[in-house]
Amino acid sequence: MALYVRPLTEKEQAELENLESNAEIKPALQQRAQVILLSGRRLKVPDIAQEVALHPLNVRKWIHRFNKHGINGLHDKPRCGRPPKLDVQLRRMIWEIVATDPRALGHSYNTWTATRLMRYLEKTGLVEDVSYELVRQLFREAAVLLSADAISQQLVLSRGHAQRAPQTRPAFLAAGTT
Repeated sequence: MALYVRPLTEKEQAELENLESNAEIKPALQQRAQVILLSGRRLKVPDIAQEVALHPLNVRKWIHRFNKHGINGLHDKPRCGRPPKLDVQLRRMIWEIVATDPRALGHSYNTWTATRLMRYLEKTGLVEDVSYELVRQLFREAAVLLSADAISQQLVLSRGHAQRAPQTRPAFLAAGTT
């Protein structure tokens, strides 16, 4: 049986839309608001999970918490440690860069490494003072998000080595936004 969020009130709908679009809000809360809004549009849990890059069990957890506690159920309890540096939107932009052939962005090499990606992100100003470990994690996230189909379409055999097929620039870069 499909799981959906309960019907949203107008006030909840407006507050969730504000949470989702407000760049000042923690990325996790933006993501949770997006989960609830997508569920409100009657998307199924697997589709929501793919859209927001969460495991389906976590999508279900947030829908259940919202159904029980409302918007207050989407907030984190206080934790120790530093908050995330990157919001969901910036992470997606970086994933899109990783999925792009570096040659399409004017580089002479044809594959990304964590070091190359780190230098590129700092040079373009997308992130400042990024650690190698954070870039390595983003690199791994992007690789996981690329489906097996997309990966097989991007790989071509050349002299016995797998290479990425040339690709166009990411949409946000093609529009001139960096």
